[in-house]
Amino acid sequence: MYALGPNAHDTVSRALRSYYAFDGDEYVEYGIGIAHTESDHIASAVSDVKNVGCHELIFMGNDGDPDQVDLLADAVGL
Repeated sequence: MYALGPNAHDTVSRALRSYYAFDGDEYVEYGIGIAHTESDHIASAVSDVKNVGCHELIFMGNDGDPDQVDLLADAVGL
């Protein structure tokens, strides 16, 4: 789960509160807390999984703005 840019945290919060409302507040807050909303967090996550031998990683976007693809590519150095 990720969103990048100036409103990333709010965007992720809205998306997860709506999507996971049936699971209760505790789960929703956990999801918001682990969502990647900063470029350096994404770069770190990619590095971490690469270090344990993972060759593929899927990021689930929580912002419908097509620019999110470019922001993610920049975050991972593509």
